[in-house]
Amino acid sequence: MTIELALGRLRGRLADQREAIGALCTTIDEDRPRRSDVAVATHLADAVLAARGALEEAGETLARAPGEKTADVLARGHTLLLRYDEIFSREIVCFDRIEHLCSVARERGREWAGWVSVVRVELEQCAECSRATSAALLDCWLEVVERRGVSVQSVSIGQQIRLGHDEGLKEVDGLA
Repeated sequence: MTIELALGRLRGRLADQREAIGALCTTIDEDRPRRSDVAVATHLADAVLAARGALEEAGETLARAPGEKTADVLARGHTLLLRYDEIFSREIVCFDRIEHLCSVARERGREWAGWVSVVRVELEQCAECSRATSAALLDCWLEVVERRGVSVQSVSIGQQIRLGHDEGLKEVDGLA
């Protein structure tokens, strides 16, 4: 696989993830039962909006590769995806939040139970998309590492070992 193919795959997985979080936003904002004065639902909506923002920013950042230095773009995008994952795991799908949503569903009846059920399915879809995005991001990093890997070239006097960076050459030259 080339870095261009890996980046294309990453962008595709990220688009799927953005679509999934968008569907979750719609369900939380527009499909929530009428009496939506429940604090846990409001907090969930705020957290999903923050996660969506991190995901959108990651998408915009990763769209710059391979035009800009690929490793730098991947590092910035990776940082934003980690921020998304932190918000998602700590604020959205943490045990307490899900348990509180389920208790609200039990207390408020059928309409809330149906809404919570849809939210849970969409949360799992978001998690599945996140795993696929992470795998695609790993493929991009592997391509960068492979591209910068060690190569051995024959020269008239002996061998010259070239690392991916000039710093690597300095280290090798320092040993000679």
